[in-house]
Amino acid sequence: LVRASAITWGSLGAKVDVSLGANAALSVEGDWLPFGPARAYAALVGVPLFLQRFAFHGLYVHPRLEWAWASASASDGSAQGSLEVGSAAVLAGYEWTWPSGATLRLAGGIAYAKAMGGDSPPSSLTGLHPELDAAVGWIF
Repeated sequence: LVRASAITWGSLGAKVDVSLGANAALSVEGDWLPFGPARAYAALVGVPLFLQRFAFHGLYVHPRLEWAWASASASDGSAQGSLEVGSAAVLAGYEWTWPSGATLRLAGGIAYAKAMGGDSPPSSLTGLHPELDAAVGWIF
């Protein structure tokens, strides 16, 4: 699956969902922000639970965990600082899958994030915040 929100920020990533049975999947994602003065990496793992007995189609609830790390550098190339953040989220949404294999997933929910390390992490990163997800892909 490809998340449209990540593309607008210039990040590269891959996401793979593997069926765990009739109504659950394992979701693993990795993202990388390679452009600009900041470098960032993220890893997500979750288990989308499809409520209508069919994996990859219908209403679903998606609990997931995320770890992200970012580092900024000054214009002269010297390191300016780094930040590490962990979060847990629960999203609810709907996934449409066509007989040809094309799929569209839309979801929203809430996440709790906590700055875990780095150089003086901003307190604004700790707490609850809204989470949105939109993805397009192909089911094999």
